[in-house]
Amino acid sequence: MNPIGISAIQEFHEKHQATYVENNGLMLPSKYPFINDAIIAVEKSVGIHDISSYVKIIFNGDNILETLQLNFEFISTSTNQVRFMKSLDYDFTVILGELAKDEYFILVDRLHKTNFMEIIKTSSNRSVYFVDISSGLTGIRLIGPMASDVIAAVSPFDIRTKHFSNMSVAQISLMEIHAYLFRIDIQNKPCYDIFVSRDVGLFVWNELIHSGKHFGITPFGVELMNEIT
Repeated sequence: MNPIGISAIQEFHEKHQATYVENNGLMLPSKYPFINDAIIAVEKSVGIHDISSYVKIIFNGDNILETLQLNFEFISTSTNQVRFMKSLDYDFTVILGELAKDEYFILVDRLHKTNFMEIIKTSSNRSVYFVDISSGLTGIRLIGPMASDVIAAVSPFDIRTKHFSNMSVAQISLMEIHAYLFRIDIQNKPCYDIFVSRDVGLFVWNELIHSGKHFGITPFGVELMNEIT
């Protein structure tokens, strides 16, 4: 196994004796052998999962959607803040989150980073700028019926569905730390993806687990995540 790197949450993974798998270039937990009932937590309460292996890119400028649509097509409704776009030439999909009129946060599987960057570099014009912030952010997923309760315990952001429904994105304060928050439900389970600066990634993870104990929060690895999706 020769991963590109390790997650900022590695200390927690090691402490809980995770077994590992290479996931999109990072060494991430496949499972935690001594933590039981993770699937029950995901179904009945809340699970927490390390998703740091995503490629994360910020786009700024005019006509971003028009630029992307030269090489991608939308495969989800255009009225949502978060949309899926499929490459016209390659077999991969990107997640597009609208932060503002002229600013987008894009998530791509690391396996497809090279093709994605080639497409963008050849199609972007001078009015569109992008920055790869992958190495600077830690990704944390909360999934399950009580996931929103955990976020509400550590953030003043109004996480209620009527204000933050499925396929939404926002920049929020999480324990007074800036965070990007996506809601992309999986198999009808509420699912929130949180991205924070790597240097506070372990702290945020540990605080979410501490705040989530009351709700039965349970960490789980790639093996279960693949089963869920």
